[in-house]
Amino acid sequence: MFDEAAHVFSQSQQEKFFTFFKSLRHSKIACKASVYPGITNYGKYFERNQDAKELRVSWSPQERQDIAFIKNILKKRIQDFNPDYWQKLTINPEIIRTICISSNGNPRFAFHIIDELQNSNAFKKKNINLSILINSLRTVI
Repeated sequence: MFDEAAHVFSQSQQEKFFTFFKSLRHSKIACKASVYPGITNYGKYFERNQDAKELRVSWSPQERQDIAFIKNILKKRIQDFNPDYWQKLTINPEIIRTICISSNGNPRFAFHIIDELQNSNAFKKKNINLSILINSLRTVI
């Protein structure tokens, strides 16, 4: 699985990558690549709908299941790391909800927010309030 192939490579590197990617076809190999519509250069030898199947991934902060998806990822990883962190993040449900919404569906960005809370010593306080979270969000953004 190649994650963010279009995001990491230059235009010419993308063309070379997708030419190589196309050559990886085999009955025992199932390659997958994540790309961004509109900024990916597939090159002249790679046909988007013939050589690859396009799957749309959408995320909405208004959808409860989308928020729950991010929250469950955070819960698993944070509880494994430090259960006290999860408890402090969930005393006020708006804290964890705001982190999930601010992630825009990207768990990695949510973890950047958590890292910034840790760097700012938020977890050493009795509780995390919205102003502490907003300051961390400003730093991350």
